[in-house]
Amino acid sequence: MKTTFPTPLVFALLGLAWFARLAAEERFSFAATPGKLPKDVIPRHYELELKPDLESATFTGRETVEIDVLQTTRRVVLNAAELIITSARRAKGGPFQVTLDETNQLAVLDAALPLAPGRHRLELEFSGRIGESAAGMFIIKYTAPGGPKKMVATQFEATDARRVFPCFDEPAFRATFGLTAVVPSGLKAVSNMPVLDTKPGADGWKKVRFARTPSMPTYLLVLVAGELEEIHGRAGKVDTHVWFSEGKQDQARYALENSKRLLAYYEKYFGVAFPLPKLDHIAMPGGFGGAMEHWGAITYNEGRILFDPKSSSQDLREESFGIMAHEMAHQWFGNLVTMAWWDNLWLNEGFASWMGTKSTDALNPEWAAWVRTDAGRDGLMSRDARKSTHPIQRAVASESQIGDAFDDITYQKGMCFIRMLEDYLGEKPFRSGLQRYFRRHKYSNTTTADLWNAMAEASGKPVGEFAAGWTEQPGLPVVVASSRCVNGGQELELKQERFTLMDPRPAPLRWKIPVSSARLGAKSGAAQVLIGNDPVTIKAGRCEEAVILNAGNRGYYRVAYDRPMFERIRANWKSLSVADRVGFLGDAWAMAETGRIPADGYLDLLPHLADETSLAVWGQSLATLGLVDGLLAGQAIQSDFRKRVIALLHPAVARLGLQAQPGESAGRGQWRARVLAMLGAMGEPEVVAEAKRRFAEFCRDPKTLTGDLRGAFLNVVGEHAAPAEYEALTRLAKAAVQEEDRGLYLAALARAMEPEFARRTLALSLSKDFPPAPSAQLVAGVSATGRHAQAAWDFSREHFKELLALVDGPFENMYAGSTVAGFSDDAHAAEYVEFIRANRHPDALAKAEEAADNIRYKAFLKRQILPAVESWSRKL
Repeated sequence: MKTTFPTPLVFALLGLAWFARLAAEERFSFAATPGKLPKDVIPRHYELELKPDLESATFTGRETVEIDVLQTTRRVVLNAAELIITSARRAKGGPFQVTLDETNQLAVLDAALPLAPGRHRLELEFSGRIGESAAGMFIIKYTAPGGPKKMVATQFEATDARRVFPCFDEPAFRATFGLTAVVPSGLKAVSNMPVLDTKPGADGWKKVRFARTPSMPTYLLVLVAGELEEIHGRAGKVDTHVWFSEGKQDQARYALENSKRLLAYYEKYFGVAFPLPKLDHIAMPGGFGGAMEHWGAITYNEGRILFDPKSSSQDLREESFGIMAHEMAHQWFGNLVTMAWWDNLWLNEGFASWMGTKSTDALNPEWAAWVRTDAGRDGLMSRDARKSTHPIQRAVASESQIGDAFDDITYQKGMCFIRMLEDYLGEKPFRSGLQRYFRRHKYSNTTTADLWNAMAEASGKPVGEFAAGWTEQPGLPVVVASSRCVNGGQELELKQERFTLMDPRPAPLRWKIPVSSARLGAKSGAAQVLIGNDPVTIKAGRCEEAVILNAGNRGYYRVAYDRPMFERIRANWKSLSVADRVGFLGDAWAMAETGRIPADGYLDLLPHLADETSLAVWGQSLATLGLVDGLLAGQAIQSDFRKRVIALLHPAVARLGLQAQPGESAGRGQWRARVLAMLGAMGEPEVVAEAKRRFAEFCRDPKTLTGDLRGAFLNVVGEHAAPAEYEALTRLAKAAVQEEDRGLYLAALARAMEPEFARRTLALSLSKDFPPAPSAQLVAGVSATGRHAQAAWDFSREHFKELLALVDGPFENMYAGSTVAGFSDDAHAAEYVEFIRANRHPDALAKAEEAADNIRYKAFLKRQILPAVESWSRKL
């Protein structure tokens, strides 16, 4: 029976726990860690049995929970959500009275007799519903060569274990788990640990019992059961497997080899062996948007990990490696050592993002992973410069706010700061600090203060003092550089300001900024100086020498050069490293954003692309040109702008050709695909015609369009689709067996220029022809083009609850913002916030303001850059 607590009880349970984190963070203390659950009862072990019924979409379960009671109590409080608890009792004792509070997702067990301090066992039986979105236990429906199939899986991060079994569902409540799965005899079951035994049951069922896990938080437990196949190998002492649905063995081999390579790299780097006997990678067909780092059994959307060497693109090859690198880094960052509370989520995600990129760069240096990652951070820094940004570490006070924390500030800014910190401390002291941190805190929880303490001991530097400004403050700085000539020598004055956009009265924040400088063409390496509150003057060679700041582009800050410095760097473009070309372009665009230079000051740098071969430099340039083109939609100047860009890109097409060439580098193929995709988006007739011709061939024989050009040309066809082409893309999407293929077709459909096709694509989101996550993303995709933003928004408002039901619960607030991503006017920003205010919980307003700020930013940017863009466009 479900009831609501009286208000005094709610206050009693919550009053001590949900509080904002103090600015001066302390090292981990279990008693002081936030959360809803009281700290007087601690779980030690769960013995759990789950029986999912795929036909009725329900499950039943029972558990015995060993607990330590720290002080005499009659009450045990656990988390539970959408569960029916049919029995709750103390082993060798009487039953509990169960009170459920669905609002706060709590179950209170009241005993007739008090529980004395010491070890006790709780016995519970329960049941629940299996959904189709990845929150709790969910069903995956997919198509295999043999016809329609189903599998069942769990997804518990951040707070969804409580949807499957009553538990202490907060990360500081670590315990061991012994899981038994009762599943149909024709299915294979996979969990965190190896199978101990399998026993046949009645009526076509079987019991699969898994070994006991190490001590871990509830969100890392997993169960997947389906008609799975696998390939396996061994990495040192660890068995590693890749699991997949029917017939995808060849596509799984790449992942298996990557698992071996990454395990060896991580064990050596961290100095701590992977502590489980096996590591599984489970490729799930649909129903799951990304990946999840369960200890010993990582789950993935199969379109993110399976790689077909005959047809997949280099981008997917790199994505597959990168997502495995990220999730495997979590086996240490997050699993072995877990953040105490969700305000320190970045200890999981920022470090996994950094380590994933670091390992990718080390094991695949030809991909230039770091410099290409840097090329993509302009959007992050722009977002971080607005009023709606937040610190890397921020207080979390509800389940909804936990989901909101999984954003680019946590992941990408966290990663960028860690890279800068590593550069500042030095690679050896930094690594030594990490190893010390893992050895000291394994199988336990931490706060950021614990990490800084280990880093400070290893490096001898006051890491906490340095880091506080970067992790506990919002935003980022800009280093303002001016030069002067003194007795034939150049002196640079460097001072910091806060880098802001659309914020007329920003808080005057300050950072400790490690600024590296390098004289272009000089034999000496980069020098580093730490800038604080006061300006710093440095000597920089001869007066005429060009000096680049943030040399190597490892710092998370912007640079504003005075005009002479800017012109000297531009004149020495060919002397810049790839990383510095990317950094200089990014800083130039940032100065155009803020009005320090006109937008054509950035655009005039782009003729250097005529001789450019770096994919990173091209990536930064094309992304910025695409942003500007989107802002010009509906304006007369867009035609002239596109002509100028097409002329700028034609020399690259002449060099690259329209077809992949035998023996060419992987980067060259990616370069060609990106340039052709941009030309196609701008309506270049030859590229559009070629894409349509290749698509017609592809419909007759799919082997004719593979690799890097497949996604690029499909997008061009989708954007410029005639009725027959739109119908063909729709048929292909509905018939797709591979997640990779379906994702490409749906992305193409979302780009359709024709209004009627956009309306049809929106309707597909609710057609149930596709799994929930990709269905929901169709609306976001249509909006993102900007052409049909109003149609997407009208559809979203009309079907708001239906669309949110397709989304994993913690990410509803983020998803809602994506449905208005195509707008670029202040009126729609205000309209969106008011809609969310009227239709969602107040906790949703923070993400609503971020989405609205993105709309306001584009409106602001149009006003800021339009005159200069118009002037540049008419120079052709």
